[in-house]
Amino acid sequence: YLNRADLTAEKFVANPFVPGERLYRTGDLARWMPDGNVDFIGRMDYQVKIRGYRIELGEIETAIQRVPGVRQAVVIDRTDERGHKYLCGYITGEAELRIEEVQAELEAGLPAHMVPARLMQLETIPLTSNGKIDRKALPEPEGSIHTGAAYVAPRTTVEQVLAAVWAGVLGVEAVGAQDNFFELGGDSIKALQVSSRLLQAGYRLEMKDLFSHPTVSALALKVQSVTRLADQSEVVGAVKLTPVQHWFFEQNLTDAHHHNQSIMLHSKDGFDEPALRTAMDQIVSHHDTLRIVFRPTEHGYEAWNRAIGEGELYTLERIDLSHETEVSAAIEAKVNEIQAGIQLSEGPLVKLGLFHCPDGDHLLMAIHHLVVDTVSWRILFEDITTAYEQALNGQTARLPHKTDSFRTWADGQSQYANSPAMAAELAFWQEMEQGVYQPLPKDESHSHSLNRDSENMTVTWTAQETEQLLKQAHRAYNTEMNDLLLTA
Repeated sequence: YLNRADLTAEKFVANPFVPGERLYRTGDLARWMPDGNVDFIGRMDYQVKIRGYRIELGEIETAIQRVPGVRQAVVIDRTDERGHKYLCGYITGEAELRIEEVQAELEAGLPAHMVPARLMQLETIPLTSNGKIDRKALPEPEGSIHTGAAYVAPRTTVEQVLAAVWAGVLGVEAVGAQDNFFELGGDSIKALQVSSRLLQAGYRLEMKDLFSHPTVSALALKVQSVTRLADQSEVVGAVKLTPVQHWFFEQNLTDAHHHNQSIMLHSKDGFDEPALRTAMDQIVSHHDTLRIVFRPTEHGYEAWNRAIGEGELYTLERIDLSHETEVSAAIEAKVNEIQAGIQLSEGPLVKLGLFHCPDGDHLLMAIHHLVVDTVSWRILFEDITTAYEQALNGQTARLPHKTDSFRTWADGQSQYANSPAMAAELAFWQEMEQGVYQPLPKDESHSHSLNRDSENMTVTWTAQETEQLLKQAHRAYNTEMNDLLLTA
């Protein structure tokens, strides 16, 4: 620990098993189980993990106590109504102490992920009978979680639309004009959802503006009214391959058709199959890209966007496992069969499996990676939910307006790749790619390195070996595939 000799001595201790080596005290409390597993109980200190960051609560408390007027500070982690963890700070201090000033001081001196989402001023900090801080007795903040800023109601129409969209995407009750999108739990994926919903409301948002102006009041000055509606007609015909699709086919994969992304949904009350089919009819009609197939030619592959009535656009197979004893194994086998049945040249590239099981229904959705990605799933889930609920209620399907088609996007990429602007930059990037670069300078050099020479290895497994890795090898120690690959 830089400039913290005391903390270094506390955390890095002599290894009682190997003389001369040291161990690091992680602060985790665990116990050995009779079967050899380690049961994680919790933390021994006040370190928490929020949104991927490990945070020492004591550091935040120290920072708060440096603020003039603050006498005592305690910070804990809480869970909001959406199940998300957040930091909550409690302070005592002088009567004229203002929460807004404390918040501003913390924002100026701490990383964003260490600034408490809520600050509460108390008359006294509750103590146990032993005189220690009683963290369990600290009061729960009232109302929906917000950024700690004083609530200011949205004023203009644009601010009101923004606040309503944020509230819907982030799952909060009310959003004020001064609330910060990322402190409310926003991220880059949710930012795309905000952009999509704003477009349906008639406003266009540039992603960079949300990152640089993350409050409702500031962002309201940046959004623009939509003056052009994307073409809503059916996309049919040839579609240019994007660079990543060209790369995919250049790999000459043995099972290129089995390169899918999938999700398994569960409903203990079951899914309504007719409503599900109605919803999926709407989805593959609305999202033109899901109807694309990839056909081999003399010069590689070409993409073709099928018409709505052109062949089978998706499959939904019903599997009854209500009397099956080995449900997990049966589902696993059928899932592999369904995914292996995707055919790039004929389609469909969308396949579903509806498993009726003793614990309810499990719904598999598998889509080839050439026509779906992580961001696309978020959009699809929203539209599938909307279409399914409308079908259940006997309503006419109403999905959001289409944005520019994938074909338009692919055409734009192709045009730019062959444009004078790209040609002018090509030599520069080729030079950058071929350049020789030295490692960053270091202030200290070790006498010997623990690293050894490395090399990249590409191994192709047989179907049997792949099956063993996916289904059998992990059972010995309850591992997952990634655990075994990383260990190897």
